[in-house]
Amino acid sequence: MAKWTLKKVFAENKTNFALAGILLLATFLRFHRLGFQSLWLDELHTLIEANPNTGWGNLLFFLKCCDPHPILFFATEYLFLDIFGYNETVARVVPALAGVLSVGAIFLLGKELNNTRSGLYAALFTAINMFHINYSQEARPYIFTFLFCTLSVLYLIRLIREPSLKHALLYALMVLLMIYSHYFGLFALAAQGIIGIVFLIIEKENKLKLFRYFIWSAAVVIVVYLPWLPFLKGVSDIRSFWIQRPSSGFAVDYFYEYFGSENLLRPVLVLLLFSFILAVWRQPATTSQQVKNNSFLMAFVVCTIWIVVTFFIPYLRSLLVIPMLHPRYTFVVLPAFILVLSIGLENIPNKVVQYLVLLVFVILSLTDLFYVKRYYRTVTKTQFRELSEHIFADTTNNFPFIVEEATAWHHQYYKQKSGNTVPLLIGKKEALVDSILTQSSPRFELEGFWIIGVHGEKQPAPELLSALDSMYVQTEQIDLHDAWARLFVAKKGENKNLVLYNYAVFGENNVFDYGGIKVAPIWEKDIVSTPLPIKKGEHSISFLAKGDPLNKIYPQVTVFFNDKKAGSFVAGEIFEQSTAFPFSVATDTPLVIKLRMENDAVNRLSNEDRNAFIQHVMIETTKK
Repeated sequence: MAKWTLKKVFAENKTNFALAGILLLATFLRFHRLGFQSLWLDELHTLIEANPNTGWGNLLFFLKCCDPHPILFFATEYLFLDIFGYNETVARVVPALAGVLSVGAIFLLGKELNNTRSGLYAALFTAINMFHINYSQEARPYIFTFLFCTLSVLYLIRLIREPSLKHALLYALMVLLMIYSHYFGLFALAAQGIIGIVFLIIEKENKLKLFRYFIWSAAVVIVVYLPWLPFLKGVSDIRSFWIQRPSSGFAVDYFYEYFGSENLLRPVLVLLLFSFILAVWRQPATTSQQVKNNSFLMAFVVCTIWIVVTFFIPYLRSLLVIPMLHPRYTFVVLPAFILVLSIGLENIPNKVVQYLVLLVFVILSLTDLFYVKRYYRTVTKTQFRELSEHIFADTTNNFPFIVEEATAWHHQYYKQKSGNTVPLLIGKKEALVDSILTQSSPRFELEGFWIIGVHGEKQPAPELLSALDSMYVQTEQIDLHDAWARLFVAKKGENKNLVLYNYAVFGENNVFDYGGIKVAPIWEKDIVSTPLPIKKGEHSISFLAKGDPLNKIYPQVTVFFNDKKAGSFVAGEIFEQSTAFPFSVATDTPLVIKLRMENDAVNRLSNEDRNAFIQHVMIETTKK
């Protein structure tokens, strides 16, 4: 009986251990902080369209009219959301799982195309690839194209090497999953068709058999894809799109973007490409029918046709019909590039150099991921969630929201999630504000309203703010990544208990223009208001204030009512309402407000200065 040792088990299963470690790393990198970023515009499309509460008909309608994509990813989302709950976390679990599976898939393809070591390298390169990680954490179909394109090429190679009905049907299945994931899968299919023709031409022994199984695969694909052709025609008829005309060097730009566009990594990428080409160049003279048994030559033929054809067809259509090239749409070629790099690495003859290059590649990739791009800590997607949480947190008002028509539809997910039923005013901001100011109908006689902008929408122009100043006061300002909101409350609205005073109460000579907004600054000395008439009763007094920090510390402002200390507040990074301070009087009394910045400071070297700015004083009578 053979003696069992840990060393022996590891030696016999080192490939499995290595692959398991890579898959664990891939899982961590794709599920770590999965919900850190808010759902952005396109992901909100997914959540709204795949809402299981609205039925399959709703999903098909949107995929035909408004979000032209094949159905597979959205149907998968629909089922997951129906089973596990309708929320953003579940929506992102689907691509994250597909991302991990695709790491295993490219291992199988690398092993099939060259050898086990190439497969492991390809799996590791995929596991740490930030482009791949990003789309594994996004509730959109791009990661599905990577997974099923990889598997379709895997079964195409198996079909070429061992023609059989099993391989033909499995290949057809993977092709269908690919082209039902994204329309760019059709370009990858065209490349696979050319690959198949090339190997059919050079095949000698099993030409007829291989041809017959190719026909079987094609027939299955055509029959199963026929129901989707009306949707495909609708996409082909599109004649205007947001994508710009591609440059002639787009392929090089995309290649570097796939690997993070990190300058330090570029020499390593070029080295591995050169190593791959050199390996092909050094191959001995081979007859055409022997190419399929020569791993380097077969990899060269497959990856070259895969990349060139999948890039060239949409590039040509972008020039002749409509621009359609974008890095994330070309996700179907990333597996080919990764395979080329992994085979190039495996071809470095000196194992010490080979492992050193691998180590440098991994270190630079992870450094770029964690420290240069700060992927898990830097907000890069439109903060719909944070904006919604802020403006929906106050359930006491029923102020409507002014939103542009292009993004109004996308607000409904977070709006419904919060239970908010306030109506949206949809249209051009300037036209809607004009209707509010002229009160053109009872619909526009508003006590207050929000103006909201997301996805690149411009903030209110100074002219718009100036026009509003006659009837409304801006009481809240929210500025987030690619998202902002402004709350305006009527100076003389239905709330007769609220009185608003602007910066001018602190003296006409103490006015500062802060980015187009007039404010009363607190530089060094106290600022004191003119006497404000206060009726007898109980009142709540707050301030719309902002501060400039020094050493990340914001101004601490102490409040005095008629020279009596009422408390203090911190003036933060945006204009927002401060803490409310109580003030009670038994008779009508004039009120003088004094504000003092307790921690004034300046850095003479950097010219940073800690200051506070007051835009409005808000006095609300709580009890008469």
